[in-house]
Amino acid sequence: MAYQYEFKDEMIGKRIILKKHPVTFDMAHTLFHLVDSSRDCLGAFLP
Repeated sequence: MAYQYEFKDEMIGKRIILKKHPVTFDMAHTLFHLVDSSRDCLGAFLP
């Protein structure tokens, strides 16, 4: 079963504003390395 949800371009909360940004290869590459280097800390959240 595929999960599909269309996120809004901007979500505003009481203390935070989240904005959707286009994903680039460089951004994905950086995020992968940050997660990969923090696997010990993230193990409880990302199996």
